[in-house]
Amino acid sequence: MTHMGRVEIKQEGFWHDVCSIGWEKQDADVVCRQLGYPEAVLEIAHGQFGYTSGPRWLTSVHCQGNETSLDQCVSAGWRLEPTCKYWFGAGVVCKM
Repeated sequence: MTHMGRVEIKQEGFWHDVCSIGWEKQDADVVCRQLGYPEAVLEIAHGQFGYTSGPRWLTSVHCQGNETSLDQCVSAGWRLEPTCKYWFGAGVVCKM
C-alpha cells in the first residue's frame, strides 16, 4: 500500500510546490519520513500530480537521505523560484 501526492511547503502564509529540478529518491525518502511513512517508493518530477499556477519554492534540493525533515537538506535556498515553471512540481509515492 502507498500514499502519494505533490510535495508542498507552507512559507510566508502560502502553500507552494517544491521544485523538482534535482529531485531524487533520497529527497523523497526524507519527505516521506517527515510525513510519518518509512520511505519513498518513488520520487516524482515534472508535475505528474497536477500543476499549480504559482512559482515553485525551494529548488535543487539535495538530501543525504538520513535527515528527518526537508529543511535539513542542502538546497539553492528557501525562496520562491520563478524560473522553476509549473511543470516542475515535485511529488512522492510513500510506502505505508
